[in-house]
Amino acid sequence: MKTPMTFEEVYELVGLSIDLRLREAVGNAPPLSDHDAWLIDRTSHPFVVLNDQVADGMRRAGRRGRSTGQDLRESPFWPLLEHRSSYVEAYERLRPIDVDQISCDVIHEHLVNRGNTVRWRGWIARIGSASLVDDDYGHPTMERSYRVYDPAGAKHVVPASTDDPSQDIFMLMTGCGEPDWVSPLERATL
Repeated sequence: MKTPMTFEEVYELVGLSIDLRLREAVGNAPPLSDHDAWLIDRTSHPFVVLNDQVADGMRRAGRRGRSTGQDLRESPFWPLLEHRSSYVEAYERLRPIDVDQISCDVIHEHLVNRGNTVRWRGWIARIGSASLVDDDYGHPTMERSYRVYDPAGAKHVVPASTDDPSQDIFMLMTGCGEPDWVSPLERATL
């Protein structure tokens, strides 16, 4: 088991975050339209390097916090940190949540919004891997599917492209209705 973050490690993240804010305030950040600095050569512009360093540090802190049970969001330093969303995503992704009562709202809040693993009465629902799909306008976009395991261990894949994945997952887990995405082959096994 990993050790919790020390005060010095948190303080270093705060210092880097403040440095990032100051550089942005005095105009040292490249404009978002400067694709060379932001996308092509991420090692040449000092602001972009620092930005990536802070984001990576926050993701590491999120993974470490999840494994140690230490949540940086409870720290008085939390408002001073940049890239808080990177921390939250790393901390919450696939974190197991046991629920007593299942509902579409619970599934939407924990699985769809946060990326947690929801466990209920032997059922396990988790976010799947991302795949490249075309959106309604034909533009490529990343989409995550959902993996649902029933108490017997059978895997069901719920596409994220359904109108309401949380409702489809709820119907699958509770047996209340049949999601419209279920294939005839899967229908025979339900």
